[in-house]
Amino acid sequence: LQTRFSLLESLAGQVGLTLNQDKTVLLLGKVKHKTTHGTSTYLPRRLVRPMEIRYADGTPVKVVESETYLGSTLSRTRSARPELRHRISLGRKRANDLVRLWRGTGISRKRKIELLESLVGSLILYSLETLNMTPTEHEALNASQRRLYRRALDIAPPFTANLKSLEVVKKEDLLGYLGPSHSFKPWDLRVKEARVRLLQQCRMAPEDDPLRSILFTPNSNTPKIWPGPKL
Repeated sequence: LQTRFSLLESLAGQVGLTLNQDKTVLLLGKVKHKTTHGTSTYLPRRLVRPMEIRYADGTPVKVVESETYLGSTLSRTRSARPELRHRISLGRKRANDLVRLWRGTGISRKRKIELLESLVGSLILYSLETLNMTPTEHEALNASQRRLYRRALDIAPPFTANLKSLEVVKKEDLLGYLGPSHSFKPWDLRVKEARVRLLQQCRMAPEDDPLRSILFTPNSNTPKIWPGPKL
């Protein structure tokens, strides 16, 4: 790794470029050592042996626990939990910014849900199919969807409704507020469908495609063993 890093730094110098030491970081991953078979909520991990990479002037590359790259949170673990929490937090913030829209009386419930899916759901679900999520994380995604639906429809959670003597709407009754014409689909199901489409695209790709070589065994359409929970 040090050799490749030094080569990259050397090639960059030949064209007048330098590596930004403030933005260049080293993530020492924690690697799973067995599959979870869809039952584990916490991924087993083992620490990678400490290593050090240095620039040409002898300065070591900064080692971090997590880093934000292109809007996504990369951490030492392969767990989707940090990124999922970050996405849900961004979704809640955007929903709070649209509070005047949710309180509008001239907008139907169906239209509010459509706007929620377009303005908030798209932010949370974008490329989420590329993450290795556990069943617990899938349920957390659905729970966030229900909370945001309640926010858009101005429906109090059951506990709050009981305290304030309001109408109690349980999660299984939430669909009744959307009307028969609304095709409700849980967010985790959308993620799984998007993951299937991604695998199909990789399967149809040429044999020398880098992503296909990662997901499928050479010269066949047999997927490699998924290093995490079964979907």
